[in-house]
Amino acid sequence: MHTFGISLLWLGLQVTIVALSALMIYWSTNRLGPRTRSLVLSCSIGMTLLLALFAFSPWPRWQASWNANSTKMKTETAKQNPAAPTTSSPDSEVPLLEKPRLESEWGTIWDGFLKGLKQEPVLNQPNSIPTPAGVVGWMFAGGFLIAMLRLFIGFGSVNRMIRQASTLKGSVAEETLDILAAEQQLNRPLKLMEHGQLTTAAVIGWWRPKILLPTVWHQWSRVQLRAVLAHELAHIQQRDYLTILGAELSRSLYFYHPLIHWLVSRLRLEQELAADEAAAETSGGAEPYLIVLAEMAVSQTPHRLTGPARAFLPTHSTFMRRIEMLKQKRSLRTVISRPVRVMVICSLLAAGLVAAGF
Repeated sequence: MHTFGISLLWLGLQVTIVALSALMIYWSTNRLGPRTRSLVLSCSIGMTLLLALFAFSPWPRWQASWNANSTKMKTETAKQNPAAPTTSSPDSEVPLLEKPRLESEWGTIWDGFLKGLKQEPVLNQPNSIPTPAGVVGWMFAGGFLIAMLRLFIGFGSVNRMIRQASTLKGSVAEETLDILAAEQQLNRPLKLMEHGQLTTAAVIGWWRPKILLPTVWHQWSRVQLRAVLAHELAHIQQRDYLTILGAELSRSLYFYHPLIHWLVSRLRLEQELAADEAAAETSGGAEPYLIVLAEMAVSQTPHRLTGPARAFLPTHSTFMRRIEMLKQKRSLRTVISRPVRVMVICSLLAAGLVAAGF
């Protein structure tokens, strides 16, 4: 557990490097629209999952290669410049005064922290006295198990909700969905259902996605129903559910990291804004679409979804945040250009490789 704890501490530092790099790239693409920002966040979260795979891998390790190159250069220099024989003299035995090395207090503390991590536990030490790195390893393992248990409970709650939902075959909602799918040339099999515990619509699944509507959809107008279904179809086209699965896995793995929690929550918001952008195109523009959302917010029931299932379903707070963001009337770019996509992916790959090597 001592070695495991050290690896987890280094993994936390590596993830911090990637998260800070993603944060800088995210703010630099602030004017490029929600789809570009969503790409930045999803790639950064994917890189954190790759770092977890590299944590216990011998590759890459830049420090090991630098040490090997440094040792090789010293050996070659020693061979080329052999030391000449010298005779001892009284003067040569007098030690030269060396200039003392000045170090900051924080540098001394950091060096001591690193030396303490690298120090191996004493073989004769009783098992009842754990090392600091071992304690960290046990704490991380316990927190990860709790977070994963919560994730599995949420996933099971969503699947149980699907089993309890009623199909809407032959309804007005299904007719509207078929029209929208034909307009967007979407040939994937879709299933439309309703459930009483929901306050907003949601998409569950990525291979055979299911659209869940709240039971109050019968009170919606045709315009509202079309706007909601267009929003959910945008989530299906962008494969947002699969991205959210990876994001929640990363949040469970790095449960202790505040930057990961921020990246995941921001990713959910950017996905919603990107879907709003696509739905506004089929609803006559941003202004009519904003009016539709405001009307639905007024008529929403006070019921709030609780429990681990919130990780996979949209919440009321996210819905209200979408309205506030749409009120700002930013100019949104609907298509991500290839140079921007390549730049984002390459930048995050470079940051991930640099972080993985230390």
